[in-house]
Amino acid sequence: MLKTTRTLMTAALVIAATASTGALAALRTSVTVDGQDIYATDLFTDVAVGKDRLVARSPEPGKTLTLDAGTLRRVAAATGVDWKPTTGFELAEVTRASTHLGASDIVRMLQPELLSQLGGNDIDVRLDDPGAGIDMPSLAAPDVKLQDLRVTSTSGRFSARLRAPADGGVQYVDVTGQAFPIQVVPVLIERKLKGQEISASDLAFQQMPVGRLPDNAISDADQLIGMAARRTINPGQPVVSSAVGLPIVITRGDLVTMRYKLGGLVLSARGKAMEEGGVGDVIEVSNTDSKRVLQAVIAGPQLVEVYAGTNVASN
Repeated sequence: MLKTTRTLMTAALVIAATASTGALAALRTSVTVDGQDIYATDLFTDVAVGKDRLVARSPEPGKTLTLDAGTLRRVAAATGVDWKPTTGFELAEVTRASTHLGASDIVRMLQPELLSQLGGNDIDVRLDDPGAGIDMPSLAAPDVKLQDLRVTSTSGRFSARLRAPADGGVQYVDVTGQAFPIQVVPVLIERKLKGQEISASDLAFQQMPVGRLPDNAISDADQLIGMAARRTINPGQPVVSSAVGLPIVITRGDLVTMRYKLGGLVLSARGKAMEEGGVGDVIEVSNTDSKRVLQAVIAGPQLVEVYAGTNVASN
């Protein structure tokens, strides 16, 4: 009976000792923290009340710090945690939570200002480092500002500096890249031969880099509808202004009426068109009687007008 009593007392003492030093703790092998410090309670379960302590500074936002078995054993001993490494290879990875601004977010920030400086309907922005990004403390407001932007208009090359929150202050992040302004232009769906007219149903719209557009490319579909091809125009290509004109109403060799206005007088004569053209075009016309060649403006089918002061060419 005495022996049994002693055994029970011994067991009670062991239980009491275990309770005083803390229950068997478990290691947290993967931890995410918000603040700038790592505490014992971040690494172990069942840290006794009043025993928690600062272990280390946490890594920068978005980064990970690895604590080895030796460090973890010392932390456990200092905080009264009942934990010891069993293999010596135990690790705890502590990741600092962050608000991440990725490359696509940076591009969206830059687009309005680049579009304003380079022009176009839209703009394609490409960073030299597609993995560029900014990690900010998760507890800070993600207030990112464009601090500086330098652009070369001829090439679209740019460099930018961004200002973002950081632990205890701000951080500056520099990015470089190239911007390609984009213009939406009307293009033909099918090939048009010389003289064929263009209607709205013949057109589609296509985005093209501004740098690849000819200087006289037409960007307004209204400037094409109702016009005629002055030469063969291929589909899917920007149309230049010199490639179209009003539909041809006079062809070379046509007999035309030449109308000459002088004050209140209107004189008419017969002529022969030396060139083709549409309404409003200036062509050369030969007077069939005098054989003199005059410049005249096409007013309609088989009708041209010669104005006072019009240049006269000899036959």
